[in-house]
Amino acid sequence: MRTKQECYDTIAKAVYKGHITQFDFNIYVTIHQQAHQDLLRLGEPVPEGKKVHDFLRGITDSQCSSIKLNILANTTLMNDFLQAVNYIPSTIDLSI
Repeated sequence: MRTKQECYDTIAKAVYKGHITQFDFNIYVTIHQQAHQDLLRLGEPVPEGKKVHDFLRGITDSQCSSIKLNILANTTLMNDFLQAVNYIPSTIDLSI
């Protein structure tokens, strides 16, 4: 089992640079979700806003710049990790 610090380190190191054959958007999402689940099991639930903020910080794909701004400007998306995650592929084709 991972420690809290290992979970936070995993989140901080995860970067989505755009669709790459071995590392697509779904893998990026899974890394975050697994770390959040592990932190919850360790008694440290992460607030939704922090989840979204950390998630957006790791997205460096230039195609997603305006999408990230839209999420940051939308209170609902900024406070709901799953909605923010689902918003991105609904706005842009990440399977290219």
